[in-house]
Amino acid sequence: MSEWYDGKIKTGGFFSSVKVMYEVKYIGPTADGEIRSITQIKEKDGSTLAKLEYQQSPTLAKITMFAVYDWSTPNFAIGLMKLYLKRIKKEKIPIVEIEIYDTDNTTHNQLTLFKKFGFGIESGGNLIGYNKYHLKKKL
Repeated sequence: MSEWYDGKIKTGGFFSSVKVMYEVKYIGPTADGEIRSITQIKEKDGSTLAKLEYQQSPTLAKITMFAVYDWSTPNFAIGLMKLYLKRIKKEKIPIVEIEIYDTDNTTHNQLTLFKKFGFGIESGGNLIGYNKYHLKKKL
């Protein structure tokens, strides 16, 4: 089962924008909730721009996978996060969490994005050579 949404992402200039589609897909049940994914797809050629996977229960939503394949403009990631947070607020889930591991050069972009949306860093540390950040947002 999946739902489709359409949107536009401004890419810089006054008239420049990209038409995108969002696929929200149910993946499976968990003990107290469900797992879903949101995929952002460029309408023109069908290429995947970003993907987010999350697990939700009545009291907590946890982002388990967040990948942006095109960081040429951070607006692709912003559009994906806006749709995700809108869905979580609609379902009245009070807390959103994510763990980010510093594995490549996009970690700074991800941390900046989540801070922009009001996530606070709860803890950080080093795990087998990688920095780990635990971010949390109360809605």
